[in-house]
Amino acid sequence: MTTQVRNDEQINLLRGDFQPRYEPNFAWKSAVSALMVLPGVRAAWPMSVVAHTAPEVTDVSGNGNHLTMNAVGGSPQFSYDQLAPYCRFVAANSQYLSKADGGAGNWADVTGTETYIRTAAQGLTLGGWFYFSSRSGGERLMAKEGVTTAYRMNLTGANGIRFSVNAGGGAVDFSTAGGEIAANNTWYHIVGWFDPSTEMGISINGAFQTLVAGVPASIQDTADAFTIAATATPGNYFDGFASLCFLAAAHHEEYIIQALFQQQRALFGV
Repeated sequence: MTTQVRNDEQINLLRGDFQPRYEPNFAWKSAVSALMVLPGVRAAWPMSVVAHTAPEVTDVSGNGNHLTMNAVGGSPQFSYDQLAPYCRFVAANSQYLSKADGGAGNWADVTGTETYIRTAAQGLTLGGWFYFSSRSGGERLMAKEGVTTAYRMNLTGANGIRFSVNAGGGAVDFSTAGGEIAANNTWYHIVGWFDPSTEMGISINGAFQTLVAGVPASIQDTADAFTIAATATPGNYFDGFASLCFLAAAHHEEYIIQALFQQQRALFGV
C-alpha cells in the first residue's frame, strides 16, 4: 500500500503559480464578488466605493441603496487596513450611516415572507466585518430601529453580540453566551440570520450559535431608517470600523455564511 506524503517544499515552490486559499491578495479580488452571489442580496456596502456628491456610501449590488453619512462632529472617514477597506466611526462625534424608509414594503423592510424568494429560503441575513475601538454595551452595528424595532444587531454589556427581530409584539432577542468578542482592535466577521418560525442565529468568525424556541413567523414592516453604527433616533453609537457589510432578504444556511467568511478572512488577518 502506497501512502501519498504531503510535500510542503514543493507546495511552497509552486506558490508563484498557484495561489494558496489563505492569502490576502486572493481574498482581495474575491471579497466583493462573494457578496454579489449571496441569495436575495438587497444591498452590499464594501466601504471602498464612496460618492463625492452627497456624500454617500455606495451600494454596489446595483439596487441603489446608498447610505448617507451622518455626524455631529465631522463625517465618518474612509481608509484601509492593509488591503481591507473600511469606514471609521467615532462614537463621540455621533457618526453613522443611514437610508430612510421609503414606505411599506420598501428596500430595507425585510419581513422574511417575501414571495419572490422560494419558501425554503425566506428570511433575513445581515452582517459584515467589524473592528471595535472601544465598547460600552448596546452599540448598534446594523439596525432598522428607531421609534420601533424591525431588526437589529448590537453589542451587549458583556461584550457579546445580540441579534433581534420583532414581529410586532416585542423583540425576540438572541445573544451569544458572552466573551466571543474578546478584544478591541481586532477584526470580527459578524452575521445574524432569521429563518421564520424555525431558527435565528449569530455567526462570529465562523462559529455559530442558534435559537429555535419562540422564533416569530415574520418581521414587522416599520417606518424607521436603516442604519449602520447607530439607531435611527439616533443613538447607541458604534466606535470602530465596518467593512464589507450586506443586507439580504433570505436566510443563509451555515455553509453559505461559512463560505463567505472563508473567502474574506485572509483580507483581515483572521
